Amino acid sequence: MRVKSPGPDDWLDMKVIAAERPRTNVEESVGAKGRRRTRGTYVLDELPQGTKITFELVWLEAPLSERLMAPITRSVVGRANAKALRRLVEALASRTKEETP
Repeated sequence: MRVKSPGPDDWLDMKVIAAERPRTNVEESVGAKGRRRTRGTYVLDELPQGTKITFELVWLEAPLSERLMAPITRSVVGRANAKALRRLVEALASRTKEETP
């Protein structure tokens, strides 16, 4: 996948390494031409009116420049994930409306 962020394009290879239905999904990615490895973990918790989704991103390896930029990167990744999750909520809501008689 391509990371859409300020600066040059970055391509990632991502692989799901563990999943426990219906609660967790763990993925690892390799980017920066093999110099960056991350692990992302999604945890889903059922609520009375929906599902709470939390996400944690851990750097396993990263170039020095990226380690120094970690606070900014966390913010950018957090906003991007929040936007993607909002889109998912909208898509699921519209799908549910279409299926309701």
